[in-house]
Amino acid sequence: MLTGCTFFQQQTTSTQSAVTLEPGPDANQETNTQITEPERDAFSDLKDAQTVRDLFAQDYIDPLTQYLKTHADQTNLSASIKLVKAERDRRCQVIAKEYDNRPVTAESVARYQSGYQFSCPAEVSAYAARLEPTDQDSTVANESESLSSENNATTSSTPSAELEKCYLLTSIKNYSAAIKTCEPLAAAGDTAAQYQMAKILNALYRYDEAISWAEKAAPASADSSFLLATLYARGQGTSQDLNKANYWYQKAAESGHPEAIKLLEKKATTEVIP
Repeated sequence: MLTGCTFFQQQTTSTQSAVTLEPGPDANQETNTQITEPERDAFSDLKDAQTVRDLFAQDYIDPLTQYLKTHADQTNLSASIKLVKAERDRRCQVIAKEYDNRPVTAESVARYQSGYQFSCPAEVSAYAARLEPTDQDSTVANESESLSSENNATTSSTPSAELEKCYLLTSIKNYSAAIKTCEPLAAAGDTAAQYQMAKILNALYRYDEAISWAEKAAPASADSSFLLATLYARGQGTSQDLNKANYWYQKAAESGHPEAIKLLEKKATTEVIP
């Protein structure tokens, strides 16, 4: 779960802005938590309209799940419950799609469990089921630790919660909010956050900044290695360097990056151009 995430109570009024989709190379993608006018009309008919608006406006998944658990038996809130459940499930699918593009490792399974077991157990289980049998034993202790962390969650923000927020905001392409969340973590040396920064800045065509973050994360991140290789191959943010591109594609492939493996298998020469 998003540890440290403050659960909404029914009378809470949020001051957070809605998560919105910003223009960019992938601006036509469907995931968007901006409240549309039809949704506002639907909210106005709800018995707890302000609470539901607040839930939709904040960035976390767990408050939606907590609302569903708290009000599960309240038939007078059935319309609200239906809307909140649909939004919770949609956010879980956004994260599931993000994880589907990552290599399945004991570490990635543990991270997924730690961040989303509370709200998205089906998606987490489906991802974990893809783990090779030889790696499964190493996840048992991690899963136990994740559940313990869930049970001991506090209302204060933690680095883990901020990192999961960084992932979510990047996944739904709310890039300005994602940068504000991810950059402090990246500056503190978090490899995952550094990759998210590189990914965001690449999407915004700010290639010189993207390559800077990718270079920091690449030694410990297959995704960053692949992105860095692509930037070198295309000469984006730097002069084109096919030798460096091949080097980082190879590093990404050695770390199990599926696209890097597929790309290298198709290339018969040492100069790789995507």
